[in-house]
Amino acid sequence: MKKIVKSSSKTRDSRFELLRILSILGILCFHFSLIQREQLFRTFENPSWIDIISSRFYLPLGHTGVFIFVLITGYFMSDKIVTIEKSIKDTWKIWSQVIFYTLPILLLKMITGSVTLSSFFSLLMPFSFNRQWFITSYIILILLLPLISKSMHDLSQKQFIYFCFLLIFFSNLFLLGNNMFNAGGTLMNGNGFGLLLPVFSVGYYIRKFGLNIKNKLKLSCLIVILIYLQCILQFYIKGIKAADVSGILPLGLAILIFLFVLDMKPFYNKYINHIAKSVFPVLIVTGATLLSPFSNIILHVNNIWVENILTIIGAFATFFIIVLVDQIRLVVFRLIKKNRYKIIGIFNFFKLNERSDI
Repeated sequence: MKKIVKSSSKTRDSRFELLRILSILGILCFHFSLIQREQLFRTFENPSWIDIISSRFYLPLGHTGVFIFVLITGYFMSDKIVTIEKSIKDTWKIWSQVIFYTLPILLLKMITGSVTLSSFFSLLMPFSFNRQWFITSYIILILLLPLISKSMHDLSQKQFIYFCFLLIFFSNLFLLGNNMFNAGGTLMNGNGFGLLLPVFSVGYYIRKFGLNIKNKLKLSCLIVILIYLQCILQFYIKGIKAADVSGILPLGLAILIFLFVLDMKPFYNKYINHIAKSVFPVLIVTGATLLSPFSNIILHVNNIWVENILTIIGAFATFFIIVLVDQIRLVVFRLIKKNRYKIIGIFNFFKLNERSDI
């Protein structure tokens, strides 16, 4: 196996930032495409396999996008020793973003009566209530990073392969049947921390030891075909309830896409890197609102192929709106941090004047 040469530059490689952006767009397309299951039953009485694939065209992008996102995290954590203080600080950054974005949305929903008090707190604190599975699992991963990275750092290549195999074997990734017949939701099964840890470990392994796979394009095409065959089987086994495509196939596709990007020449683009800073809030907002307002438009379209086009438009529009809002947030917070002493001085001035009046 060819070992990857580690870069000492602190500048983020735009290859991975672009891949991070594309993975989030894929997850957005997945969220939009969930409503196409309903559309299939409205349009076709006896749908063909082509109809089934077209109605589930974007479903594989959900977990594939999640796996790519986590692979990137594992890859860049392999040459870092994460301290407990750094882990807690990063966790607070994530949780503060959750509060910043979900609080206005949930208050609006409470005013309109579309959310209960219990769901309000569960969405506001996903780590405590496991409402947004990815945010919850990612926070757990970040909190455990000091222990995970230290343990992985000391493993030999043979031990690491054994470790990754066991994680994948005992997780929801190994068997198609786990996803096809019984999609669980526990911590170590279904959509949870047990789904992210094996993927993180693979990303860590790729950076530490390297991974060389021949015929990546042919393998990718084969996996895509197998994924859509899985979609057809899911439809006939579970029908409308089959809402996801997970397992070893999306993981394999995510790894191959990641290796494609590794083979590319490194480059830097400040616009790509700037946008990539704001991709995580996209996951937070879509997790809190489930579907964007564009879904109401898609629901009234009686053509699945038109829906597929609207799905891309909706995903891109939602992505750039949220990124724009987050860029404004970053600018405002940066100005507040830069002028915090002036703000404190103004506050103290009014406070002293208030006391003098008394």
